[in-house]
Amino acid sequence: MELIWFLRELAKKWRLLLIVPLVAVIATYLLTLKIPKVYNANAQLAAGIVDDTQASFDATKEIISSYAVQTKFSNLIELIESKKVYNLISYKLLHHDLTDNYPFRLTPQQSASLSDKEKSQLIELMDKYLISGASLGLSTPVERLANKLIGELRYDEESVDKAIKVDRETNSDFIKIEAEAESAVLAAFLANTMCEQFLKFYIDLRREKNTAIIDFFEKLAREKKAELDAKVEELKRYKMDNKIINLYEQTKSIVNQIANVEIIREGENQKIPALTKAIQEIEKRFSSKEKSFIETGLIPFNERIALLKDRVAELNMQLISSNYTDNKARDSLNKTKSELYEIVKNASDNLLVDPNVPKQDLVVKKITYELDREIAIKSVESIDKEIRRLKNIVEGYTPSEAMISSYDREINVIAEAYLVILNKLTFARFEAENAGESVQVTQRATPPEKAEPSKRLLLIIIAGLASFVFTIVVIILLLYLDLTIKTPKQFIQRSGLELAGIINKLTLEKLDLRSLFGSEPKNQDEVIFQNLLRTFRQHFLERAPAKGVILFTGNHGKEGKTILMISLAYSLKLTGKKVLLIDTNLKSPGLTKIFNAKPALEAAALGNVSVDESISNTSLNDIDVIGCEGLNMTPSEIRGTKTFSEILAEVKASYDYVFLEGAALLKYSDSKELITESDAVILVYAANSTIQEDDLNAFLYLKSYESKFLGAVLNKVLPENMEGLYGEIEKKRSGTRKFFKKLVKRNLSGQIKNGTKISAD
Repeated sequence: MELIWFLRELAKKWRLLLIVPLVAVIATYLLTLKIPKVYNANAQLAAGIVDDTQASFDATKEIISSYAVQTKFSNLIELIESKKVYNLISYKLLHHDLTDNYPFRLTPQQSASLSDKEKSQLIELMDKYLISGASLGLSTPVERLANKLIGELRYDEESVDKAIKVDRETNSDFIKIEAEAESAVLAAFLANTMCEQFLKFYIDLRREKNTAIIDFFEKLAREKKAELDAKVEELKRYKMDNKIINLYEQTKSIVNQIANVEIIREGENQKIPALTKAIQEIEKRFSSKEKSFIETGLIPFNERIALLKDRVAELNMQLISSNYTDNKARDSLNKTKSELYEIVKNASDNLLVDPNVPKQDLVVKKITYELDREIAIKSVESIDKEIRRLKNIVEGYTPSEAMISSYDREINVIAEAYLVILNKLTFARFEAENAGESVQVTQRATPPEKAEPSKRLLLIIIAGLASFVFTIVVIILLLYLDLTIKTPKQFIQRSGLELAGIINKLTLEKLDLRSLFGSEPKNQDEVIFQNLLRTFRQHFLERAPAKGVILFTGNHGKEGKTILMISLAYSLKLTGKKVLLIDTNLKSPGLTKIFNAKPALEAAALGNVSVDESISNTSLNDIDVIGCEGLNMTPSEIRGTKTFSEILAEVKASYDYVFLEGAALLKYSDSKELITESDAVILVYAANSTIQEDDLNAFLYLKSYESKFLGAVLNKVLPENMEGLYGEIEKKRSGTRKFFKKLVKRNLSGQIKNGTKISAD
């Protein structure tokens, strides 16, 4: 659909585009005459969601995403706009009108219709529901009366919801509550009452929720504490049964003791080789006789020495077992060693009578070294025995260590869970004590001094614009759904036929061809008709065979074939051509009636008159007509002494062209019969018609006669629908219309130069 054509179609309907918005504006004006004044009052709540100045036990409160913030605000606003809050506002409004000297909406007539008892019952009922927050029922007469009054006074949930708007102020912690009413005081009362009743409802809701949470965590804490105590007591009993005070310290002490004893053992081990070597060196200096003498001399002392050596070994073992901390054993050991050395000294003194006295010192050293070596060996044995004992103790701690570690892990897990529960319990108690403090009223509503600017003018403008746009949309829709052929381009696209000519629509009561072509045209439509007819004539002269029989046909009838044939014949006559018009439209003999010709076609075929006698001369020179009676027959059925073909052959020699008018192609077979008698065929199609499936079939049929089919003539086209093919048509246009037309064309030209494709339907 071309833009210019579309704008032109809109321009044709300027009356509709003017009347519909005008009616809408007038209707809106009348409907808004009694719109009451509206007052707006605003209150403000601090939500406490993104406010970090409040104390809190919630460690995660600082880490909160924007999505979570928005979700919390949405939930809070849903609570503010909940049915329960609206019910509380309704109760408060009705209570005010029943108790205040200046009610908002309760009229004196309504108040007078209530008895004192009913008023008292209503006030008592409202007080009760304001405290309990329950929904008003319908079980009692006073409840039904209250519901009735709330509805009549427009205090119901739906009305209150329309009067109050709740929204978050952009990217802040504040919620704005905006109320509007016909009274400034009522608007402020609505906003403040919503804040008060919501806070009451919110605090009760939080406390109820926190009480349940506290009870839950207290029970959980008691259970977890009992579980922890039981596990600690179980560990205590296990340690007592296994004589464990502190496993780690005990193990550490024994390990240290083993290390110390091993150091001492190393010292004793180092003594043994040295003493053995020293003894061996001394023995080398004694002969066998001297050795025997020494051994014999020591026999009286051997028993005592053996006892003391055993005593030394026993005390040494006792000292080692005490990790060398037993001072009494140490003293006894030193005393026993001294006694042993004393006996050795005495024994060596007895050996002085022996002739080998010069070696007396070596004897004493030998005996002393042997005693020291034996004591060292005994000490090493005792130390090894003690080390084995200590290691056995440490190894015995291994199962206990695993068991105690298991107990410790279980106790730690239970203790951590217990601490988490205690933390949540503390937080729940804190929240319960501070329920509602996070949400606070930061600004109370005050009655506005002035009413809001009237929206009446805005409503009128919107009504006018909306109706104007709606009208345009409807017109666009109708144009889109309109499949009628209006322009030559549409006909070519939808029919697929070659266009032989275009003829515009004339609105003349009587077509006077002499006047039309013989003098200056009276109007623009006649000028267009002249030019288009001459263009069609030139196409005809180029394509039509000389001395040819030309059939003019149409699909449905009423396409204007008769006038087109006469006009083309007259136009050809102006070029010196002689044309014969034969009325072969036996179903509607229009040519015969227009020229008042003799209906002699059938008579000529029957031989009643000659062919020359059947021709009627017209007032238009070089244009003759053969009329018909319009009998119920087809051209092939016109026969007698001559056939229709013979009649055509006889008249062709006397004329440059013979024009035949055929009946409707889709309704009758006449035109199909005449095609075989014709040298060329022209289809006449009227604009403002819709191409249907049967039309397309007819087009295909005509195209099958490719050598004969000269194309189609689009008739009755409105001049403004031909600008796309024939350029700008001069008309009387207003300056405004010319300006906009030039502007549109300039824009289209710019788009085409820039490579923009302009589509057209």
